[in-house]
Amino acid sequence: SAYVSAFFQSGAYWAQIESGKRGIGQPNVNARVLAHIILPLPPVREQMEIADQVVRAENAVRLASDRFLRSCLTAATVLRQSILKRAFEGRLVPQNPADEPAFVLLERIRAEREAKRKGSKRGTPKPRGQRRSRVP
Repeated sequence: SAYVSAFFQSGAYWAQIESGKRGIGQPNVNARVLAHIILPLPPVREQMEIADQVVRAENAVRLASDRFLRSCLTAATVLRQSILKRAFEGRLVPQNPADEPAFVLLERIRAEREAKRKGSKRGTPKPRGQRRSRVP
């Protein structure tokens, strides 16, 4: 059965199927075409050897594919980190010299928060137009 299964996945089988297709929009293969499929049948010992070779080849392909995918994932992770690093350093895209540097912006935000915090501790009322909105 492993030999027959391997044959049904082979190019020889699919070439016969392709040549027997009928129709244009949704081509199909009927029982008459399937009845004329040529299945090469070597001796049983040779069938078993062919099936074993196919399994070994499939395993080798699967292993190589897994290794390749892992290496791609590693490379993608490294690339992502590199892009993020450059972005946060301001080296990903050209910077406008008139833009405020990030460290200055952060320091200004800290100072504004600190001033607000100190202001609210002293009991200074907040202006009416700046109420916090509640989000459900």
